[in-house]
Amino acid sequence: ATLGLVLLAGISPARAATNIPPLPDTADAPEDRTRFETRVSGFVQVDAIPYAQSSEDQVAPVSGEPLNQQRFLLRHARLRVQTRQGPWLGILEIDGTTVNDPSVTIRGAAVSYLLTPSAPPPNRLAMLSLGVMHIPFGTESQESEFDRLFIERSHWSRAFFPGTYDLGARAQVRWGAFVAQAAVMNGEPLGAGRFTGRDPNAAKDIMGRLGLALARWRLRLEAGVSALTGK
Repeated sequence: ATLGLVLLAGISPARAATNIPPLPDTADAPEDRTRFETRVSGFVQVDAIPYAQSSEDQVAPVSGEPLNQQRFLLRHARLRVQTRQGPWLGILEIDGTTVNDPSVTIRGAAVSYLLTPSAPPPNRLAMLSLGVMHIPFGTESQESEFDRLFIERSHWSRAFFPGTYDLGARAQVRWGAFVAQAAVMNGEPLGAGRFTGRDPNAAKDIMGRLGLALARWRLRLEAGVSALTGK
């Protein structure tokens, strides 16, 4: 048995009221499209575990890692920077943690170009992206921690994709409530293990998704079908 306490704190810019969920990795449109605009947001997740039945004041004999789990830890310290000028968008996300060794990693770094007019309606968007971005497979793997109901993903989602970000090129189109996505990626998501962020073979993963996304008030409905092929 484990008893834990969680403290959450966050800051983020207010989103304009809309019935259409935004596309993944899309920066909010600035009020004045003729000038460069930057927005900064973030959150901190701190855990306190006062009691864990499996905790021991010892180290593992093989790995040498401590077995004590009764501690304070920083699970996530996320910082997101969004920039936009005209059709160009840029997003950078970094994440710090002390779950294992203290570390800071890149969670997203992409540049995108809008193929739609300079002032497109929110339900008609087309964009091309290049860099570190969400994997367009399923719904949960593309949800931002800023918007997800629970910060941690479900077990089945992590079983398919230990990490939700990968390097590659992606195209996205939204027309009303319908979404179409296609991407070519390395196939080694960030956080996937030994070759994280790299690619041990020349073959690339090709994936895509067709979906339906609706939002009204505080209710949200998403459904779709995804496909993936790779080596």
